[in-house]
Amino acid sequence: MILKPELADLVHDVDISFTACMGQRRTPTAQDKKIVKEGLRALATPGWKDWAANCNSKDKGDETVYKAILFYTRNIKSLRIDGDIHASSRSVDWFEVFGNTTAGILSDQAHGFQHLRSVSIENTSASIIQLAPLFRLQSLQTLQIRNTDCWTAGDGHAPRLQRLIPRACNNIESLILYESFYAKRILNILLASSQKLVYFLYDITNDDDAEVPLSRDEASLSLSQALAYQKSSLEGIDVYSEHYSEELYVDVHLRDSLKDFSVLKSITCSLSKVASNNSDTLVQRLPPSLLKFRAYIRQYTYDEDCIEALEHMIANYQSHTPQLQEIIVAASPSLETYNWLKYDWSRLVQLSSKTGLSFKVDRQGDDNDDDFSSNWEGGHSVSSPSSDEVDLYSDDE
Repeated sequence: MILKPELADLVHDVDISFTACMGQRRTPTAQDKKIVKEGLRALATPGWKDWAANCNSKDKGDETVYKAILFYTRNIKSLRIDGDIHASSRSVDWFEVFGNTTAGILSDQAHGFQHLRSVSIENTSASIIQLAPLFRLQSLQTLQIRNTDCWTAGDGHAPRLQRLIPRACNNIESLILYESFYAKRILNILLASSQKLVYFLYDITNDDDAEVPLSRDEASLSLSQALAYQKSSLEGIDVYSEHYSEELYVDVHLRDSLKDFSVLKSITCSLSKVASNNSDTLVQRLPPSLLKFRAYIRQYTYDEDCIEALEHMIANYQSHTPQLQEIIVAASPSLETYNWLKYDWSRLVQLSSKTGLSFKVDRQGDDNDDDFSSNWEGGHSVSSPSSDEVDLYSDDE
């Protein structure tokens, strides 16, 4: 990278994985050490001497070398970091790459990630405070954060995070938060940081739900209210949680009016997060721009108690969501039984056929190892165009 920068300029995608068995580092020669030292000196970045010493030390972590690589890949467009950076001090050092860039304290010789469009951070112990510099990268369009440390960033950290991530400070269009729950004031800051958010995915499923810091002192702020910052730009919302998360995260719902979301085209969520019961007139709260509505039906939740609300939606969509093209209902698999949901869909299928709306029911098989929330394809299905298919999902099956 240092000796042949023209090759480094050809690198557009970087994938870094931290694992428990990364192998032994090569022992640098005297010539190697000199090249690294002179190269980092030329960058004139703060602390370059210590940085060079760490890169040349066999006993130091690999992240110091990876950090150096990023400084020489001037045309990087996508970055994926997967794996735990074990010690917090090392995490801070690693994400200083972006902190120094966004703070404008690097030398003119160092690039500022001007071409970086997509970043994915997965399975790391870094907190949202440490990841904050990513939200200030002006070139970034897609940010995905998966299974990171949510426990050290409760509502009490909101004032500090707000200083680090001001409102409308970035150009992120897609924000994807997988297997993570953020306290409502923290999530509010993340959602308000974009000047024009187009797509938001929020999967709050987490095996350690009970440890997440929750605040009950503030006035309740639903997810739809938190998303209001982006009501003029948001086109897609995707929200998912497993049944055991329902009682903990009662505020994570879309049951408030979404009519002011003027360009919203797609909603994907569990049915009880958008409807409260069978008599709910949820279609009256949806925006006229809506094209696709996708609902999960999960066992051990109130989803099944809201199915009848779909009938009112199908019968009245032309008055409230005239552009609606498709409703998809997905019944999640159960560990106990494949056909746990006994419901005769024929009435809804026939009603949708009369109104010209596409209505489909997907059932996921229990032999599928993929996450239900990310798998809409496959399985058996029933849709409005074919009366023969209706029998597949009647109570007589």
